[in-house]
Amino acid sequence: MKSNKRGTGCLVLIGVAVIIGIIEAVGSHSGSNTAAVSTSASTTIPVGTSTAATGTMSSPAMPASSAPASPPMTTAQQQAVAAAEGYLSEGQGFSEQGLLGQLTSSAGNGFAKSDAAFAINYLAPNWDQQAVAAAGGYLSEGQGFSEQGLLQQLTSVNGSGFTQAQAEYAVSNLHPDWNAQAVDAAKGYLQLGGFSQASLLQQLTSSDGGGFTQAQAEYAVNQTMS
Repeated sequence: MKSNKRGTGCLVLIGVAVIIGIIEAVGSHSGSNTAAVSTSASTTIPVGTSTAATGTMSSPAMPASSAPASPPMTTAQQQAVAAAEGYLSEGQGFSEQGLLGQLTSSAGNGFAKSDAAFAINYLAPNWDQQAVAAAGGYLSEGQGFSEQGLLQQLTSVNGSGFTQAQAEYAVSNLHPDWNAQAVDAAKGYLQLGGFSQASLLQQLTSSDGGGFTQAQAEYAVNQTMS
């Protein structure tokens, strides 16, 4: 019998073709899945959207806040500030009223009141400490101030122009020796001449004179006329 070799060869070729087709189909399906996964991995998540995979929430960037810049000073304001600083640095003690008058006076600096007020508000001095400096200056002059006389000098519009509270703060913080001040006042009166013990005592205690207490005046008279 003749063998059928040709038929067998055909079956082999058909089998090979089928296997190749299966391999190509599998490769194509795998590449499609890979592309899908790649596309999914590269997806961009919008800001503020919750991501299920990580459980985190991305917050939007907050804009930086900026305070409004202060307007620049005018030349007149700059000059007024410099002048006010100079007066305050002298240590003689200025009240707000006194400093404003010095800055605006034609015998002083002659600034416009608005510029002088700007300088004072800009510097914001400690008026209590200025009152202490002024009171210390009066006490160091040697003319002799009673507590009443010193308070009057500090608050008078013709004196320093401090408020009553500022003047009282200064006096209470300096703790002057009023007996010693009465002695200085008595010596000043005696230099003018014409005082008896009685008249000197009256001058020292009078509200229009020294304003000392009776005890302080008697101490001074005993120290200067005994």
